[in-house]
Amino acid sequence: MVAECEVLSEGKCVDFSELHDLMRQWQVIKCVVDAQPDRRMAYEFACQFYGHVELCFYGRGQQKKAISIAPDPDAHIITVDRTSWLDVALNRFRTKTIRIPQNTSQEYIDHIQSLVRRYTKDRYDNPVSHYVNIGPDHFGHARCYAEIALPLAASFTTNQDIGTFL
Repeated sequence: MVAECEVLSEGKCVDFSELHDLMRQWQVIKCVVDAQPDRRMAYEFACQFYGHVELCFYGRGQQKKAISIAPDPDAHIITVDRTSWLDVALNRFRTKTIRIPQNTSQEYIDHIQSLVRRYTKDRYDNPVSHYVNIGPDHFGHARCYAEIALPLAASFTTNQDIGTFL
């Protein structure tokens, strides 16, 4: 959480074959991708980079920054709390612990700003927060997946349990 991060590059991929090139070009240790909407293609991608790619689901009932890893490692599935991880990812901009390139596209900036935190009341009348999107938000979720990948990569390279990094 105290690490500073830097966006080295941003852009779009049309299909998974472009991700293969990026994995090799950047020598990615851990990658987190959205399991939806094409779970089959995402799973095939994870299998091709076995141990380096996780398919992320936003789940209900997750505990804050916990990352639930599926018991079957061949599933390549993790589940996280959407609001908590978006908080971590987007708070980097508020706390200035992230650097972005000067040539960052306006689209990237717009997507980051499209995720807005709203408060509602739960059934017990307690305040609960969640994020709503007020426009396209793909880069915002990509930023979130990069944040999730950080402790996974740290545990991967040091051979320590992920719990020591959260």
